[in-house]
Amino acid sequence: MTSGAIGEKSYITAGDIESAKKTMVDNLTKVSEGELAISVPENYKLLNEAKKITIADFSTSLAQDAIGDKFSALTKIKIEGIIFKAEDINSIIEQSLRERTSQEKNIEINWSKAVLNYKSVKPDFLKKSMELLVSGNIETVENIDIEGIKKEVSGKSIDDLKSILFKNNSIEESKIVLRPSWIRNVPTNPDKIEITIHE
Repeated sequence: MTSGAIGEKSYITAGDIESAKKTMVDNLTKVSEGELAISVPENYKLLNEAKKITIADFSTSLAQDAIGDKFSALTKIKIEGIIFKAEDINSIIEQSLRERTSQEKNIEINWSKAVLNYKSVKPDFLKKSMELLVSGNIETVENIDIEGIKKEVSGKSIDDLKSILFKNNSIEESKIVLRPSWIRNVPTNPDKIEITIHE
């Protein structure tokens, strides 16, 4: 045998290639997710379960089992996300609440105190749609018809006024102040009646 050699040679293993691929995909995913989060418009939501990472391309300068102690790799990934407008979810919840309560009641939701959880998220990237289950706690307030109350109590006696306010289920507690103190009836002009609401 001629041109032979004795000694140790490095070669590229499948483990080397897989390790390089995982490292590059992990790094690219972290950067891409950060850029995707920044690109989400205000008042929209992007759930972790509604993101999809696809490896678009991966190649190495040396193939598996090739002789060499180092190699370079090229990786391209594709990241997709399905976002939704938070106000759309709020509108669906509000409509559902109104359907479950009296149509005469004007329900208002304090969204600043609402706590919503999104579960069972099922995105469909082909149809660009998503199913999800929303649960949580919300605080509702029934709007009080102030002008209607003014008209109803105008000209009434103190006893009649107390009775009207007591029968109004929208009012939890009321305090009556008459000025001057010797007045025994509510003014007949609604513009002279002042109603202050404390939540």
